Amino acid sequence: MLSFKKMKVAIDIAIKSGSVPNIVGLQGIGKSDLVREYARENGYAFEEITCSLLQEGDLAMPYILNKPNGATEVSYSINNIITRLCEKSKTSKYAILFLDEFNRPSSQVQSELMNLVLQREILGYKLADNVRIILAMNPSSEMEGYEGSDYTVSFSDAAIMGRVVSLNLNPSVIDWLEYGSRIVNGRTLVHESVLDFLRVNGKMFTTKEETGKINATPRGWKRVSDIVCTYEETGCRDINILKNLILIIGMKKNVY
Repeated sequence: MLSFKKMKVAIDIAIKSGSVPNIVGLQGIGKSDLVREYARENGYAFEEITCSLLQEGDLAMPYILNKPNGATEVSYSINNIITRLCEKSKTSKYAILFLDEFNRPSSQVQSELMNLVLQREILGYKLADNVRIILAMNPSSEMEGYEGSDYTVSFSDAAIMGRVVSLNLNPSVIDWLEYGSRIVNGRTLVHESVLDFLRVNGKMFTTKEETGKINATPRGWKRVSDIVCTYEETGCRDINILKNLILIIGMKKNVY
């Protein structure tokens, strides 16, 4: 298991070695934010595809091409996110294509994604040489250490898992407090009351997933912070409203 900080070092080594890092972890722990932040910090071009939203043909849509001699042929329109990233790669050392929720689309879409990861091409369209792919996925119950997980995912086959470097992300409250304490536009990224609460109640940063219950996650704490900030900005002073809003993560103690 790697912390947020160590994960960024690991994916940096992986992409520079030409490998495909695959970040595995429970929902809401910051996999997507980590990759976005990694690309931003290094000045790399970045595009993201949420694989669970893809339908068959979304990566390469066929169309009829009319040729000058009057003949026609089937051609393919490549997903504009991919072509846009390849264009950006011309002015960037590396360009990151982030495939989030990689193991959640249909089997048909998975086969299209496999060509992209394994062959770095889709129907003849090749990724630029400096494009680097990063995957993220929720764990399957078939994965070691996640036997009790209950996500609706497709277990990726050996062809994929044998060609990627799977890295398990374990969120660290210390890392997250450091991140949340950064000053941006005159205030901390995370509301001070949330930071203070977690400094005292660090064990509540993440809670065990239970069917039918909402567990505490880094994403949930950021949402609480955003709610508290907006509550104050609107001038609302009804503490009962605030308590009901922040109970969305199943807290039993007051943050505010």
